[in-house]
Amino acid sequence: VTISLNNGYPKLPPRAVMVTPIFHPNIDGNGAICIACLRTSWNQTVTIRQMIEEIIDALRHPNPEDELSVEAANMMKNDPKKFEETAKLLVIFWDACSLEYFQHVNT
Repeated sequence: VTISLNNGYPKLPPRAVMVTPIFHPNIDGNGAICIACLRTSWNQTVTIRQMIEEIIDALRHPNPEDELSVEAANMMKNDPKKFEETAKLLVIFWDACSLEYFQHVNT
C-alpha cells in the first residue's frame, strides 16, 4: 500500500493505493481502495494509523455491498467458494510474477 498526502491534507483525505494486485471487492484493478474513512467519513481527526487499520480490516473482511471490483463482489456474493479459490490462485500467480521480475532485475 502506498499512501500519498496531497496539498489539501488534512482537510482532504490522503490517497491510498494497493500496489500489489489483489482480487478483492473493495479494491479496483488500479489499486484504489474503497474504505469509509477515505470516502464518506473523512475528517481532520482521522489519523493515518486509523486509515491503515481500516484498510487491514477491509482486507480481512471484504464488503461486496460497497464494491469497486464488480467482478469480485458478484463472485463473492454468488459463489463464495469460487471467490476464495480465485483470490488464492491470483495471489500465487502474482507472487510468482513478482519473484520472476525481481530475479530478472537482480541478474
